[in-house]
Amino acid sequence: MTGTVKTTSTGASLHTNIFDAKVDGFTWQSDKEGFSTSKSSLFYFEGKTSNSNPYSSVSFNMVPTTTIGVNVLGTSTCVARYRDTLGYYFTAKTGTFNIIAIDTFKYGYKALKGSFSFMTDTISGKFHSVTNGVVDFKL
Repeated sequence: MTGTVKTTSTGASLHTNIFDAKVDGFTWQSDKEGFSTSKSSLFYFEGKTSNSNPYSSVSFNMVPTTTIGVNVLGTSTCVARYRDTLGYYFTAKTGTFNIIAIDTFKYGYKALKGSFSFMTDTISGKFHSVTNGVVDFKL
């Protein structure tokens, strides 16, 4: 698993950000610089395979009251999406996001850790299975 390794001034490793999954049985992995987080009325977190096109991404929109535990995807409180390399956004219809650590601030997530799996909706006869997902993010 890859990610951004943060170090102290002495060079000691602090944390490696990870955002991995299987999409339709194939390994999907966020680029080490492909993380973004923000906050409006919802908290948003995204991992992208690249910062330039074409890229794919997995993202989550969650209400500020989202807590540690199993969160059902496909509801108005916890939404997951997969963006394919053609730019189509597929929304999770079923699945879960098991959050084991969460920390927020006014701009988004300071930390997010958990596992997820979901099935998307169908667009033009195509849908995606996102399984074995793991996120371990810390600013």
